[in-house]
Amino acid sequence: MWRDNVGGLLLLPADVNRSLQAKPYAEKSVHYAKQNLLAASLTPAAYEHQPQFRQFLDRTGLAFSPLDTFGPGEQDQRRETITRLAELVWSPERLHEVV
Repeated sequence: MWRDNVGGLLLLPADVNRSLQAKPYAEKSVHYAKQNLLAASLTPAAYEHQPQFRQFLDRTGLAFSPLDTFGPGEQDQRRETITRLAELVWSPERLHEVV
């Protein structure tokens, strides 16, 4: 099921998640803009007035972008982007730089 794919999952506070439940994506996405940056990145708001986020995307080449719909194709694209993000965050080279 696509909803169980990492590309379709968001980290939201329990009360926010419960209140949104089975609403259509178009209704949920308005609320995502007010949450953490990973959730907000589904909406255009994350790309406005966020120069550090834009610089991060330019520097890493990660394909985050706002989405009008959130079906299987978009979730697959997002899964690939999140996988690349995880590879960057936990890459051995980066970890050696931090230590």
